[in-house]
Amino acid sequence: MPLAKWLATYPNIELVSRDGSLQYATAITQAHPNAIQVSDRFHVVKNINEHSKDGFKRELPASFQIETEADDQDMFQ
Repeated sequence: MPLAKWLATYPNIELVSRDGSLQYATAITQAHPNAIQVSDRFHVVKNINEHSKDGFKRELPASFQIETEADDQDMFQ
């Protein structure tokens, strides 16, 4: 049974959590055009993680040095 037809057998659907698949989005829209579609938790966290990593890579230098106490002592000798 096609997904849109199966979804239509549940007339009270108002909210659908789904992944980013266009096939699912299309089927949900066909069966329940007024239903709210939201990303599932896994994909929200995955996307936040990917975008955060990209932002850090873009904004932070590739490497940096952290001074230690030994570095400070060398300066005073």
